[in-house]
Amino acid sequence: MGFFDTDLPPEDSWVSEDDVLSAIAPVQTPPAPAPSQPPAAGPPDLAARQLRLRAKLHISSPQSWRSQYENLLLEFADVFSLDDTDLGFSSALEHRIDLTSQEPVHVKQFRIPLQQQEFIEKRIAELEKMKCIEPSTSPYNTPIFAVPKKTLPGAPPNTA
Repeated sequence: MGFFDTDLPPEDSWVSEDDVLSAIAPVQTPPAPAPSQPPAAGPPDLAARQLRLRAKLHISSPQSWRSQYENLLLEFADVFSLDDTDLGFSSALEHRIDLTSQEPVHVKQFRIPLQQQEFIEKRIAELEKMKCIEPSTSPYNTPIFAVPKKTLPGAPPNTA
C-alpha cells in the first residue's frame, strides 16, 4: 500500500463543511464577573482632553503640514501629559507583586522630623489627588521618609 492509498469511506458518505458548521452552536461568552472593587481611576473624557491639548499646541511648521500634525496629536490626545499631575491611564495590564512568604511585611513608622512633616503630608495629598496612591488598611507597611536634595555650589538653598 502506497503513501496516498488509504481506506477512506466513499466520497458520498463524507460530511460537508456546511453540515459541520450548521451543527455547531454559536459560542456564547459568559458575562464577566463584576469586579470586587471599582477601578481607582478611569480614562478621562477624550473630547475634554482634546480641547485642553489644542489650547496648549504651538506648532511651528508650514501651514500645509500644521493641520495634519494637529489632527495626529488630537487623535492620540489620551497619551499626552497635559500638566505635572497628569500621569495618564492604562487598563492594559494588572500589576502583581509575587512574595516569598504569606506573612505580611510590616515595619513600624519611625518619627518624622517636624520640619519634614508638612512637606510629607502635602506630597501625600498630591499623590492621592493624582490617584497614584490611596488610603489602605493593608497589613503590609514600610516607613516613609524625606531625603533633602543636595544643593549645588552657588545654587540657592533648597526650601522644599
